[in-house]
Amino acid sequence: MDKRMKRDDDIVRAPMPTPRLLEARPDTRQPFQLVCKFNTGVVTVDLCGLIFSDDRFKPLRDPRMFALARVNEVGGGIEWPDTDIDYSAFNLARIGESLQPQRMCDINVTEDGSDSS
Repeated sequence: MDKRMKRDDDIVRAPMPTPRLLEARPDTRQPFQLVCKFNTGVVTVDLCGLIFSDDRFKPLRDPRMFALARVNEVGGGIEWPDTDIDYSAFNLARIGESLQPQRMCDINVTEDGSDSS
């Protein structure tokens, strides 16, 4: 065997299957959270830290816009209408299944999406 070739036991396998997103809806208990139903199960995903730490997600700071999240056509993630914002099912599942809470901000959001704290 050529020394440059890897043996079968050198193959790295993904720790979880690629998830397919079936449904996503806002969690009514906490702002900026989605309840996501995947082909592998249901998890709550907290996107607060992402939305308030990355200006690309700034339009989603408005709770009304955030609530418009929808599953894209192939179940590969979520998207928001009339924006170029999307987020992959893989990353949603990873956040939802993590042991560490993802809530990185303690905010008081007004109806127009601004931070009143």
